[in-house]
Amino acid sequence: MMSATSPIVAALTARVVFAMPLYGGIVASTLLTMAGGLVIVVMGNGGTAEFRGGEGLVILATVSWTWYSQAAQRWLAGYSQLHITGLTVMTGSVALVVLATLAHVTGLYETRFDLTPASLAMVLYLGVIPIGIGAWLWMFAVSRLGVTVASIYHNFVPVSAVLVATVAFGAVPTVYHLIGGVIILAGVVYSQVRSHAEKRNA
Repeated sequence: MMSATSPIVAALTARVVFAMPLYGGIVASTLLTMAGGLVIVVMGNGGTAEFRGGEGLVILATVSWTWYSQAAQRWLAGYSQLHITGLTVMTGSVALVVLATLAHVTGLYETRFDLTPASLAMVLYLGVIPIGIGAWLWMFAVSRLGVTVASIYHNFVPVSAVLVATVAFGAVPTVYHLIGGVIILAGVVYSQVRSHAEKRNA
């Protein structure tokens, strides 16, 4: 639910940090995609939602990732998006290993290793698909669409989750999942139409 705010958070971050203009459709498209996400997450789960205190971290993560995504395009101008992605993943991996090691050594966190084939397969999948290919596609999208418009597509995550659950685990989507997906799609389409219209008139 909190990640549904990513378009407006990304737009404000880009505006404040990089002085990038806000296009006219950002508020309406964000409200639409947020509404669709709420329909899927809340109504699709029986009308219940629960806040547990980590919501601020989601917003902070969105601000950080927005800043980095735009800054990387400027710092590494002339590099391919695959190169930028490689540097991003490599730096993040090294930082994560260092932090995990420090947390384990200081006793802040107990490190456990599961070397079963199933766990190793999941680690391989996560490293290659969501992190590797996903980060590359994200950087490519930011370079073409800008970080604000690209962030709107984050709100397809609930739709993707429902599709994966349906295909992989046999879950049956409810009418709320379908309605929410249509509302999110409307928000994305609206943002694209307004963005292209403003670029033509500029």
